[in-house]
Amino acid sequence: MIEPSRLRRSVASVLAAAVLLPVVAYLANASSAVMIVRGERDGALLAAPVPATGLSALPAPTGKAGYNSASTDPVSVAKPQLTTISDTVMRRAIVARPLDQGLVNVAMVRDIQGHAARQVDGRNTGQVGGHVVVQGPTVNGRATPGYTVPALNDARLTRWMPVVGRLGWRDTPAQLNRLYVAAAAGNIATILDVSEALLRRQQLMERITPVLAIVETDPKIGADLVRRLQSRPAWRAAYLETTDTLLRRDQLVARYGILRELMRRGDHLSKSELTANVIALDRGKLPDLGFSLWKTVHRDVGVPLNDPYFQRAAANSAEAATTVPYDWQLLTGEGFSTDAFVDNGRSALEIKWNGRGVPVFVRQRTSAIAGRRYVLEISVDRENIPNLSAAQFRLMCDDAAILLRQEGGVPTRLVTVQPLPCAYPVLEIVGDVQSSSVPRTLLLHSLHMRPAA
Repeated sequence: MIEPSRLRRSVASVLAAAVLLPVVAYLANASSAVMIVRGERDGALLAAPVPATGLSALPAPTGKAGYNSASTDPVSVAKPQLTTISDTVMRRAIVARPLDQGLVNVAMVRDIQGHAARQVDGRNTGQVGGHVVVQGPTVNGRATPGYTVPALNDARLTRWMPVVGRLGWRDTPAQLNRLYVAAAAGNIATILDVSEALLRRQQLMERITPVLAIVETDPKIGADLVRRLQSRPAWRAAYLETTDTLLRRDQLVARYGILRELMRRGDHLSKSELTANVIALDRGKLPDLGFSLWKTVHRDVGVPLNDPYFQRAAANSAEAATTVPYDWQLLTGEGFSTDAFVDNGRSALEIKWNGRGVPVFVRQRTSAIAGRRYVLEISVDRENIPNLSAAQFRLMCDDAAILLRQEGGVPTRLVTVQPLPCAYPVLEIVGDVQSSSVPRTLLLHSLHMRPAA
């Protein structure tokens, strides 16, 4: 006869096995399903490129003017990739991880792709209607391809997207899908929210920043960006210092407005943020805005010529700092070198040249006014005056050179040969043509520029 305690243990083991085996089997199947679906999450994107040559850069969120809503024109769509996941596997994964944004995003794209595949016409051309075409932006001077997304009134899209959006910000493909659809709908708030979420995680920085640079031109978006930048998010420096996407005049003017508004609200721009944007404004032929921005921060900037004693140049040279056009830019090349330094409390600019060619030694963007003539007074040691003949001083208005010549036979006093045809010309010191290649060293202690009487 079996002891009661042993009988109870046997029954308990049988019951435990009966209960746990299905649970273990379920967990194993669920885990396998989750792994299968997660393996496809990076490719779960709604957008199909036009033409189908690979995903384009993110689009400019230009609103309804930027896309053809519910177009009936056939547009090539990407071949569905996620329909190979079976319904059973998809259901198991979602049941096991209902709050996993990445899995839910895969389910959404799979559902929409599968529906699109079923709608392909009988000729199997791979073309469908009922889509939205979004034009790609111009990035670094080149037009990028557009893309298509499902029509904004697609029942599957309107059912899935709110669920995906409520599950957080961590899954990059899900955020990209939100961004694609928001751009097609012109939903600026979502565009900014999702862009900021991706930037916070240092995701797709090189693709997000061109988009924000384009939308900065909208005053409402600019005001929202100022508010976000003022909170000093982790992505702020990378965003403000990335200026190679500011290609159009309106983009540069908008960026200038954003920076001035930040400063008006008491925000302090870092040196690198300020320098990058001043250089961008100068490169975009907006020197007046660049100088205004620089002078707002550096109230001691000299006019019309800054740093006449080369003190800032010496400090920048010692630190190997990036210089703005309104500081002295010291150039070095084959056969010549320049340097600024302080010796025994006296600063100086030194130019060493082998006498060959006509190199540009130094330059600085001035704040001189158009229509006026200017005088340049040079301070050098007496024994160095003869070497001034090896250098030419000129003011550049784009490609037009306005020379400065000696006045009254004084080699250290030069005057422009004509009124300036432009404002904010660049002062350059260049090598003058020599009859023989004799090495020269020119040591300047100061340069003062003022309007002629």
